[in-house]
Amino acid sequence: YSRLRPLKPATKRTYTYMLEARIFPVFGGRRLDCVTPSMLLEFRSQLVAEGVSAATANRHVTLIRMVLNEAWQRGVIPANPVPAGSVKPLKEAPPVVAYFSEEERDAFLAAFDDEAGFRADIEARREQGPVVSSRAAVVPRRCGGGRRGDSEATGRAFKRFASAGPYFLCALDTGLSRLDLINLRWESVDLDAGLIRIIREKTQVQVSIPITSRMMAVLRGLGPVKSGEPVFATPEGRHWSETTLKRYFKVAKRIAGIDRRFRFHDLRHDFASSLA
Repeated sequence: YSRLRPLKPATKRTYTYMLEARIFPVFGGRRLDCVTPSMLLEFRSQLVAEGVSAATANRHVTLIRMVLNEAWQRGVIPANPVPAGSVKPLKEAPPVVAYFSEEERDAFLAAFDDEAGFRADIEARREQGPVVSSRAAVVPRRCGGGRRGDSEATGRAFKRFASAGPYFLCALDTGLSRLDLINLRWESVDLDAGLIRIIREKTQVQVSIPITSRMMAVLRGLGPVKSGEPVFATPEGRHWSETTLKRYFKVAKRIAGIDRRFRFHDLRHDFASSLA
């Protein structure tokens, strides 16, 4: 995978899925030098017929050409049998609005202080268990049903959810990526100078980012500063997991009433749009 350029773990996972789920079943048994542009056109048309978006279908073709280019550069085949320009990309849908309105931004951040909204979301998404009969019960009764919105457990879950709020504020105010923020440590935060200085995970480029006034207040409230420890940590003092943060992002969107398409990575887009 990474002879020509390093790939991040998430990119490797995406490529692996594309290859194993869709590309290898069609092309896995073919010789590299026997792949033709017409085969790629037919393959792409089949993906679209199955409901895959034009953008995703184009990415599959690009990945196949990357494999063929790799084979050519390794000397496995004399030339790429699908040269550049032989398969013109499909027209893709225009990009959606990838930033919050001011009202949406305020509502999103306020969600981490909205216990009533959190409890209502839990109750609304609660799935009732089946009614079953048993020898131990006099009458049939419902088994299971998930956490109730008014339970003590939901209150504890809200406190954990609320403790992730500073992470999302920092995402909006710095434009740093998900992993940059998860791995951010106190030695990279200079509260006196008002700067965050880090080497970015993706580019390995060192950057200095000003700390906004509202983020400064939040960061000072997170102390005490302990070198070597994560800035944004769980109540137990550990790094947040990507899975948990993605789930909390969706919960905050629901509480804020934001039901349009807006992805986790769009927090970075929102920062860039606000800065512009």
